[in-house]
Amino acid sequence: MVHNGAGSPDLPIKRPRRPERALAVTALGAVLFLQPFLGLFDLGGTTTVAGVPALFFYLFAAWLLIVALTALVMETRRDDAQNDTENQSALMPSDNGVAQSDGAEAD
Repeated sequence: MVHNGAGSPDLPIKRPRRPERALAVTALGAVLFLQPFLGLFDLGGTTTVAGVPALFFYLFAAWLLIVALTALVMETRRDDAQNDTENQSALMPSDNGVAQSDGAEAD
């Protein structure tokens, strides 16, 4: 069988988890790094935050915000992972070839 990267043919194809939120974080990142926002903090070397020029502080803070939001959006929660494994085990055939639900036991 040729491997095409689609995964196991026995398992259903899953939708991406949070595409809308990922696109929103991308759009926020694009807006934060556009010239109007950079111009607000480009005050030369005269204004500093803890000894760091305001523009550099803004760039680092915006980058840190985008990384944190991306991690928050893309993380897999335990209940989602547990539900996925339960759904996969329900789809997998048992020893006798009949799929069983969680509460039912074979006689």
